[in-house]
Amino acid sequence: MQDSIAAMQDVFQYMIGNTDWSSVMQHNVKVILLPSKIKVPIPYDYDMTGLVNAPYAVVKESMPIKNVRERHFRGYCRNLEVNEYVRIKYIELEPALLMSLRSVEEHLDPKEAQVVENYLMEFFSLIKNREKFEQNISQKCRKIE
Repeated sequence: MQDSIAAMQDVFQYMIGNTDWSSVMQHNVKVILLPSKIKVPIPYDYDMTGLVNAPYAVVKESMPIKNVRERHFRGYCRNLEVNEYVRIKYIELEPALLMSLRSVEEHLDPKEAQVVENYLMEFFSLIKNREKFEQNISQKCRKIE
């Protein structure tokens, strides 16, 4: 997969608090081949995410977190340029993502909508802070073997 596309997907999974996925094993992620010969990950199945916070959601015992509301980065290590590209891209996407959430708020319980927005705002606060981004994402990455 192209590094920047794969890294965007890895950070997306972190943003929504998902540890129940694997691009390599194609667990809750399908990889499709575009006509341009670029492989693109398509994530799905979000019931075990902190963003959804389903009452039955659990974290695998092998994870270093206790509940799905805690974020844990499971993406692979990328070079500094790719990491910075992804960080800036998500900062740019914040208004559109929040507008998407607000466009469906009328279908959500008001308290739940606020919880979801707060969860996303925690992510954006972290990603805007380069030091926190490094600590929670860049330094937590998995080595490509």
